[in-house]
Amino acid sequence: MDACSRTTAYRTEIWRCIKREAGRSIFKSWGYTPQKPIRKAFEQKPEQVKQWLEKEYPAIKKRATKEKGTIYFGDETGMRSDHQAGRSYAPKGKTPW
Repeated sequence: MDACSRTTAYRTEIWRCIKREAGRSIFKSWGYTPQKPIRKAFEQKPEQVKQWLEKEYPAIKKRATKEKGTIYFGDETGMRSDHQAGRSYAPKGKTPW
């Protein structure tokens, strides 16, 4: 790495630090704190989930048992349901989605 690229890399890192620290102080002055979002999907409809678990799932489970099958749960997103990409900012005491 030559001297010029080292200087550029150093400057870039300094600006990242300045932006990060300035962002924190601005959010703090607004009463916001860094928080991890809740993990439950806000689109979930608990009454429909309960109905599915009580009425439809038992039939699926019975058939799987009869056919010596295994039931796997997944979704179309292709990532873990408990995946946490990072923090967000929200008013203190109010967890973001």
